[in-house]
Amino acid sequence: MKKLDLLHKLITLIFVVNIIFIALMPGFVLIHFVSPDMVPDNVKINIHESIIHNAVSILRFMGYLLAVLGLYLFRKVLGLFQRRRIFDNEVIKLLKQIGQCVVAGVLLSAVPPFIYDLVVEQKFGFKDSDLGVLINLCIGLFFIVLSEVFKMAKAIKEENDLTL
Repeated sequence: MKKLDLLHKLITLIFVVNIIFIALMPGFVLIHFVSPDMVPDNVKINIHESIIHNAVSILRFMGYLLAVLGLYLFRKVLGLFQRRRIFDNEVIKLLKQIGQCVVAGVLLSAVPPFIYDLVVEQKFGFKDSDLGVLINLCIGLFFIVLSEVFKMAKAIKEENDLTL
């Protein structure tokens, strides 16, 4: 159980840091409009970019929000595990939702920039970060498969409980 507690604390820390970042994001946008010189260069938003580029950025941010939602759901699953609710319907539902959030987040974060590069920039190629995209996609699919495995295990457990 110590490892589960450690994992729960680490996921909580990562979640809180991401929530703080999300809470500060509107402030960065507002500061950029009011006084662009105050915004660090690596956080600057170019308002004069094309509408398509801004739409791609918004979709990527939405993908990030879905990933943070997946972290929140994962925290809930870990909390249920700590209460020894393993093959519970809520755990099965949450595992599936985590997978769906991760897959949708990956697709929102990776596909629009790829299409933008292909159509607008007329560039086709893969970046080093594309491996991370594939790994995250696999993690999302793993959670969906894990929910199905838990569903089958729950059915087997209930069947075994009836025979005793």
